[in-house]
Amino acid sequence: MVANEILSVWPEWRIIEKIDEGSFGKVYKAVREDYQVTSYSAIKIISIPQNEAEIESLLLEGMSEKSTRSYFEKIVEDFIKEIKLANQMKGNTNIVSVEDYKVVEKENCIGWDIFIRMELLTSFVKYASNRVLEEEEVIKLGIDICSALEYCARKRIIHRDVKPENIFVTDFGDFKLGDFGIARELEKTKGSFSTKGTYNYMAPEILRSQQYDATVDTYSLGLVLYKLLNNNRLPFLDPYKEIVQYQERQEAITRRINGEPLPPPLHAGNKISAVIMVACSYDAKNRYQSAADMKRALENIQTSKDTSKSIQLPVVTEEPTLVDEDFSNTQLDISLSSDISYSKATIEKQTQVINTTLSDNKENIIKQKDRTDSKLSFKEFTTTLISILVAVIVTSSVLLYFLAFNKQKVASNSIKIGVVVYDFRDIFMTEIRNEMDRYVVENLNKGKAKYKIDFRDSENSQNKESEAVDGFIVQDYDVIIVNLVKPESAESIVNKCKDANIPLVFFHNAPPEEFQKIWLGKQTFVGANPAEAGIIQGQIIANLPNKGDLNCNGQVDYIMLTGDPSNIDARLRTEYSVKALIEAGIRVRQLEEYCAYWQPAQAENAMADFLVKYTKGDIDVIFANNDGMAMGAMYALEAAGWEVGKAVYLVGIDAHPEAADAVSEGRMTGTVLYDKVSLAHITIDVAIEAVSGKAMNQKYDIPYIPIVK
Repeated sequence: MVANEILSVWPEWRIIEKIDEGSFGKVYKAVREDYQVTSYSAIKIISIPQNEAEIESLLLEGMSEKSTRSYFEKIVEDFIKEIKLANQMKGNTNIVSVEDYKVVEKENCIGWDIFIRMELLTSFVKYASNRVLEEEEVIKLGIDICSALEYCARKRIIHRDVKPENIFVTDFGDFKLGDFGIARELEKTKGSFSTKGTYNYMAPEILRSQQYDATVDTYSLGLVLYKLLNNNRLPFLDPYKEIVQYQERQEAITRRINGEPLPPPLHAGNKISAVIMVACSYDAKNRYQSAADMKRALENIQTSKDTSKSIQLPVVTEEPTLVDEDFSNTQLDISLSSDISYSKATIEKQTQVINTTLSDNKENIIKQKDRTDSKLSFKEFTTTLISILVAVIVTSSVLLYFLAFNKQKVASNSIKIGVVVYDFRDIFMTEIRNEMDRYVVENLNKGKAKYKIDFRDSENSQNKESEAVDGFIVQDYDVIIVNLVKPESAESIVNKCKDANIPLVFFHNAPPEEFQKIWLGKQTFVGANPAEAGIIQGQIIANLPNKGDLNCNGQVDYIMLTGDPSNIDARLRTEYSVKALIEAGIRVRQLEEYCAYWQPAQAENAMADFLVKYTKGDIDVIFANNDGMAMGAMYALEAAGWEVGKAVYLVGIDAHPEAADAVSEGRMTGTVLYDKVSLAHITIDVAIEAVSGKAMNQKYDIPYIPIVK
């Protein structure tokens, strides 16, 4: 498929293999044979958008198809600008050369493929692994990258992402700088600059969102050289330790960003060590003021005799494997019934199978008779007759069993309730399942098997969700309850249940408004308005004595931790928590928005990064779309010594027991109670009433309640 696409763009090039894959695209090795001359290139393919889900997400947010197209078209235009930027530097010895590019719009859908053909090089990370690097070679790398940055300076460009992953090596041992994907022209970086780049190699002024100049690139290059001469470890990390933990990395970055003097690299000679210390000076005024200055300093060492040291880069784990404390591993022990009830159609089908079996036996006897000219012996006749009688007895017994089983099933008068949950790992949904099961067993059945409830796990997959609904329909369940994986799957589920004439109850995750009207009276939604949860979050902050403005700068500076962006709850909670502040007359400024997909561990890691970037007094409020992420943020705050209520405010949603305890202890500012007991009970009650024939309302609302100390 990929080979055909590239052939349609550059027919003379043939794909050999995939050599890399990044966040925006894939890179392939390609070959061209022309007049007995063989040439190689690297071809990068970037798809915008990357998948249909990105389009659907924008459409669900209310954007029109035209607006969605314009949104992605702007991204394509930005990429083209960056490609042209790289193309301006084509031919420079130390900058990766872009040879050609093409943009191909997809047919019958919103989307573009960008094909970029570049010179074929070896990544420095691959080149340096398990290789003994002489100090002289490290110096050469510094000189070559300085040459690249020197050329960038003439073009008024700051790269802002100098790191080993963006350095490449030619077959002749020259080093080149690549990936200008986040570079911008100096003329366009007035006033407040962006903070794109990699934290591990980022200059302090960028992390602090202060103005900066081209010295941030020589600072990052200095850190690259430092790492190469320090057992592959950045400053303040133990150069002998095999695995460095996450917290140790964060502490090292914090010490560097706060201006603590760097210790000299372990394997660096005095002269190269001095160059690195100047390049990595905390104060930009004390650094080399240009790449040309740093290059001259390195060249002076190159001509001297102090380059005899060599080092062996150890094989280390760049990012450690972490074992995170995660609340979402709770498993509910519910035995799923394998009982199957058989409808009239099932029995008729079984009867048909029996008749077919008898007919086949008869035909086999006739064929057997035709194959022989002699008369059947008495023994043969008897054997055949017995086989027929056995077949009749066995198949009749099976039919009688199904008839009796079905009759018993009908007579039992039990109501079967099938519940499909989007993900059993979700803490909140685990609590809902527990409460539903307890309510049916203890409150409704009271020792009698009048109601039978079974749960199925969608595992956050729409395909598994669909299979679970199909299974309940085939097994003749009386009512189906669904907690949607994604809103767009609602239409298909409604139509399936409508065709099978089985009442349908959605709960917690609301289907789109238009799908709630497909089957009025026989389908409903039980849950809360997700916008209300966001509003209450905002009101908790607005009702504080200082209205959330801890740093007294006349506005609330906040960080937003969000759930799945395709989830309507996440989008509305995010939007309305901030709207509530604005409607209360409070000015707001977003510092960061991070999608942690509801997960505590992801929120904790992201927050730890933000606490390196920001100091106390920079952040007023942290909003989290659920309590899991709020508690992840709480752990990061406590590890960094930030006290909730004094250094920052923190609010979540759901009022999990752990979060409610944290609020009462002052470790969280507040949370929003979503009454899971009422949600579970009302969902079951509505489902049972629907089985009795009672028409359901289009929606049953569950209120939110603020929880504060």
